[in-house]
Amino acid sequence: MIEKYHKVIGIVFLVIILTVNITAFFFLPETLVMQISCDGEAGTTLPKLYGIGGIVFLGIVGSYYLLFGKTKEDYSRWFFGLLVILFADFFTIIFNL
Repeated sequence: MIEKYHKVIGIVFLVIILTVNITAFFFLPETLVMQISCDGEAGTTLPKLYGIGGIVFLGIVGSYYLLFGKTKEDYSRWFFGLLVILFADFFTIIFNL
């Protein structure tokens, strides 16, 4: 199924990632917690622009390769990679609200 609709799926992922992150940019604090240490404190923090920008960059790259992949394996690989990026994005936003 992925190989049949890979262009539509790639565009949908790109739109979701861009929309969610542009909206989150206005609501998140200036410093994002990217990892939580064992004692419950902020382990790794990044400025908002780097934290959101990195996820958007990975989403754009993944969507590009899903749109223009050559083989059936490319579609599957980049589809599941984009799912991981999307889940990481949602967890980052939820934990920082």
